[in-house]
Amino acid sequence: MRLPVYPIKGDERWELLSKIVDKLETREIKKVLARYKITPVNKAIEFLKVIILAMFFELEISYAVSEVNKRYELRKFLRIEKR
Repeated sequence: MRLPVYPIKGDERWELLSKIVDKLETREIKKVLARYKITPVNKAIEFLKVIILAMFFELEISYAVSEVNKRYELRKFLRIEKR
């Protein structure tokens, strides 16, 4: 059984992940992605957020995607809109 993924305020890992998410949304990162012809940039940033979440908590990417789709709190933390 896999544990659910919930953002926890005050936890060091979640605070560090929050800083990484903030950095991913900067104009500088968007320019770099566009320079390397990675388009659409906003969708690529969403993918990167989910991949980094999976790596950060040692999850399978498919499980990280399903958790993001299921949990509003996680989408809000990662600033990802549900499609």
